[in-house]
Amino acid sequence: MGKDYYAVLGLSKGASVDDIKKAYKKLALKWHPDRNLNNKEAAEAKFKEIAEAYEVLSDDEKRKIYDQFGEEGLKMGGGPGGPGMGGFARGPGGAQFHAFSGSDPFKIFEQFFGRGAGGGGMNFSTMGGEDDDDPFGGGFGGFGGGFSGFGGRGGGSGRPRKQPDAVIEISCSLEDLYSGVTKNLKVTRNIQEGQQTRQETKNLVVEIKPGYKPGTKIRYEGEGDQINGAKQDIVFVIKQKQHQYYEREGDDLVYHANITLQQALTGIKMTLPTLDNRSVEVYIRDQIITPNYVHRIAGEGMPKKGGFKGDMLVKFNIRFPTHLN
Repeated sequence: MGKDYYAVLGLSKGASVDDIKKAYKKLALKWHPDRNLNNKEAAEAKFKEIAEAYEVLSDDEKRKIYDQFGEEGLKMGGGPGGPGMGGFARGPGGAQFHAFSGSDPFKIFEQFFGRGAGGGGMNFSTMGGEDDDDPFGGGFGGFGGGFSGFGGRGGGSGRPRKQPDAVIEISCSLEDLYSGVTKNLKVTRNIQEGQQTRQETKNLVVEIKPGYKPGTKIRYEGEGDQINGAKQDIVFVIKQKQHQYYEREGDDLVYHANITLQQALTGIKMTLPTLDNRSVEVYIRDQIITPNYVHRIAGEGMPKKGGFKGDMLVKFNIRFPTHLN
């Protein structure tokens, strides 16, 4: 009898176009091979079957042929009599129809979710949530690698597996992250062609933009190892060095000032250095400084989008006397 494409997608024969799309979305994400690394071979077969079912049922002409003649009729070119000249047959209503052979599941996936969704390093954060039954309803992070092309009737893409990212930390001072800096980094990568492996050294120019936060990732596609055509990305991750004076809270800079109880009661005047070699005056009078008091200086924090800056926050450690005279 051939495959039951409706059953593959968990649908009844009267399913609507929206039902078909929602079912494909849910199942394609669930059975994505890189989501099933411990059962990859079975996942690849299931992923291909899901794509084939969606390709038939989402196309009005293919669906009519399938509903009337089943899978074999569809793939033989439209039912009894088989294909006519040039591999074409007459479908319902006399329409000319090419014998169906199934397309590359990667291309179907990419067409459904948008360009760039078919390979490794994908971000599905915008793909989930439409269907409450979606097991990854909130979306999920990028996959570590790509997956190989499928064979089958439509011919596989044959694309090589993407290598896992090479992650390299870049230590930056708070001054670097405040003003921005360009770093020239030398990397050595392995190039393997067949049985031969050679090393290659490259200089990569990494631009650290003002305001970058710890954990910011800068990706250089294909600049890592190359193993028989499979390329590796290099991902630089920003690591912030400890600063002598300041801590960072998001876009704000925090300075901890040690003051006496007398200063807390009568007021203080102090000068603080900035990260761009200026100075800021802090003058507090007619204000009792309590342990929870925070003095905010607007616009003296870290750069952020739109040309704005965070604030400088001065927090106080009050030294209480150990005894009274």
